[in-house]
Amino acid sequence: MKTKAVKLFLIPILVVLIGLSSYPISLKSSDGNEIIEVIILGNRRIETQLIKSSITVSAGDILSSSSISNDIKNIFKLGFFDDVVAEIDKTEDGIVLIYKLKEKPVIVDIRINGNDEISTENITAALSINEGQIVEISKLNNTIESIKKLYAERGIIPTEVDYSIEPRGEGTIELNIDIKEGKKSYIKEIIIEGNESIKSGDIKDKIYSKPKSIISFITSRGLYRPEEIDRDSDRIRAIYLDQGYLDVNVSKPEKVYSEEKKGHIITFRVEEGQQYRVGSVSIGGDLIATNEELVDLLKLKKGEIFKSSYVANDIDILTTYYGNKGYAFANVDPRIFPNKSSLQVDVNFTIEKGKEVYVRRIDISGNVRTRDKVIRREIPIEEQSLYNASQISAIKPRILRRGYFEADIQVDTERVPGVDDQVDINISVKEKPTGFFSVAGGFSSVETVLFSGQIQESNLFGYGKLLSLSASIGGVTQLFSLNYSDPVFLDSEWNMNFRIFKTKREFRDFDRKSFGGALSFGRRIWKQLRAEVGYRLESEDIGDVFGDARLIITESSRTISGLSVGAVWDSRNNFLDPTKGLIARTSIEYAGPFGGDTDFIKYRANLRYYYPVWKSTVFAFTGRYGYLNLMDVGNDLVVGERFFLGGPNSLRGFKFRRVGARVPTDDGDFVIIGGSQELLLSAEYIVPLVKQINVKGVLFVDIGNAYNDGEKISFDPQDIRRNVGFGFRWLSPLGPLKLDVGFPIGDRLADEDSFEIQFTVGNLF
Repeated sequence: MKTKAVKLFLIPILVVLIGLSSYPISLKSSDGNEIIEVIILGNRRIETQLIKSSITVSAGDILSSSSISNDIKNIFKLGFFDDVVAEIDKTEDGIVLIYKLKEKPVIVDIRINGNDEISTENITAALSINEGQIVEISKLNNTIESIKKLYAERGIIPTEVDYSIEPRGEGTIELNIDIKEGKKSYIKEIIIEGNESIKSGDIKDKIYSKPKSIISFITSRGLYRPEEIDRDSDRIRAIYLDQGYLDVNVSKPEKVYSEEKKGHIITFRVEEGQQYRVGSVSIGGDLIATNEELVDLLKLKKGEIFKSSYVANDIDILTTYYGNKGYAFANVDPRIFPNKSSLQVDVNFTIEKGKEVYVRRIDISGNVRTRDKVIRREIPIEEQSLYNASQISAIKPRILRRGYFEADIQVDTERVPGVDDQVDINISVKEKPTGFFSVAGGFSSVETVLFSGQIQESNLFGYGKLLSLSASIGGVTQLFSLNYSDPVFLDSEWNMNFRIFKTKREFRDFDRKSFGGALSFGRRIWKQLRAEVGYRLESEDIGDVFGDARLIITESSRTISGLSVGAVWDSRNNFLDPTKGLIARTSIEYAGPFGGDTDFIKYRANLRYYYPVWKSTVFAFTGRYGYLNLMDVGNDLVVGERFFLGGPNSLRGFKFRRVGARVPTDDGDFVIIGGSQELLLSAEYIVPLVKQINVKGVLFVDIGNAYNDGEKISFDPQDIRRNVGFGFRWLSPLGPLKLDVGFPIGDRLADEDSFEIQFTVGNLF
């Protein structure tokens, strides 16, 4: 049997050799043109079945040049082969069709050479190709570009990247990526030309391009990144559009390297044009309120400077307004009509409200430990209720502020398939450690070291309850405390807090021991406002009164039984690490009529306010006031209830509880008896230093004092104690770390030092 093999490099050759036309043909099987078998050869790693699934020709078909040509294309499209050749064996029984394949080589090793500035791990993460994959030129080229982009983003230019391939065996290769690194390059000067209405400084504040600073090695400020610099033209244009300059033109940046400055000079040229103001503002389409009522909601106002950002804001305002009425899919289409002659812009919003939408189901995922009901009680909208955009927007911050989950909480609404008036709300969370173990310490140049420890679980068994056990042992303090808190006591609207404690504190002139407990209940009465009622029962001993302090302070044992009422406002955006919001608390405690042998009324008020300032920096203000009104105690000072300042949570430039009313003694010494009033004011400026690891710096000022009976609060420098200082906050691998260094201002008393240091460090588990 004579066999003739024809390679299909060109369709015309195939035509000549087998006597077929170049069009699909159909011959009778008796003519010997029926395909009796299709064979795949040359594939080692790719399954034959996968290849056959991509071709159309099979046994029993009549030979067709166009079908074979299409099959070759389909095999190439699989992306696994460098070469595909079709051959035919013409036998007496028919035709055997053979596809001979040459597989692309597989990368068995990738080596990166010449990189010093960027680690091999970071470069590998940017690759478009990995070991075990076949070689594809397009992916190799993408890999080279990705590496160049990685270097450009870090300001290391010009960086050259090339690759070479070395055979390692049959069908396998080694890929070498060779990098010739450039030098880290910085911007040294920014020039804005042509701007008259907007100051250069205001423009420079809002663009990427910044000159190098002395801390650029930490902040990467001023890195020469061409892509970001090019985008600054659009950023500058956006600045002008937001000030009504609709005809503004901003050139592409001119980039010049200066040998004198050893860096780049970037120049932007601006043609401002004229400033436009708002003409008319109207709303049309499906209105659910009058045009006037809706226009009053908007930020765009007739006669004011036209701001492009207000258009986007007003779309959100209208969308939210309609969304709060149940129209989840309302569409707001803005149309802007500038008039160059009058320099006014008429704005029209057209609204398509769609149908009223209801929430069918709320699904929660990602909570492994935390029970569904703990999350659901933070969700202000219920299943089967009318859609409300504001309530849905509030879901993420309300869940986040509990402190149980990472910040990337996802809240998505999804249309119910086949229904146009229902949606499902899908909430995805990622839990974070809620257990806390900490050790703490404080010291100064002469103070005894104090150590303390605490173990706490703020999401006990996933029910959102808190259990905490703490102990402090040192030269002057011993404290043991057990706390339990339930935010939804018995699944009701009430919260409950319970505490048992035992303390021993050695003050300068006396010792105080106590043992007792406290129970309180609270309930939200309006928005973030919560009312509280509590009871305290405590046994107190004052002893070891030292020296002449015996003439002033009485050794005594007493029982305190007090009932308290108060209110708390808490609008912080996060309970653990707030950057915005207010927590304010006030309480009145009345002891005496409910048992015990000590009569007094104690008033307390404190607040802490967080305000975001600029570029993730935060201003925090603390205020605290207390007043003690003793009744029927004779000459007993009841020092255990009096106010003392000093330490890490009050005046940080002074020793712990050493600021308070002092009574001189005959030997020239003094006794610190505390005050019947206290006042503390503190201001902090918190600056992120290294965002990647959450390191923050703090500058602070504290002022305050504790005043004796009959003394009036005064801000006279002789009567108020003051300190300034700095500190650091770091969420370290060992847990949250806090370090403060405080420096007293003004004249110091005999036992006061020029500075005090306080620190705490803890560990998450």
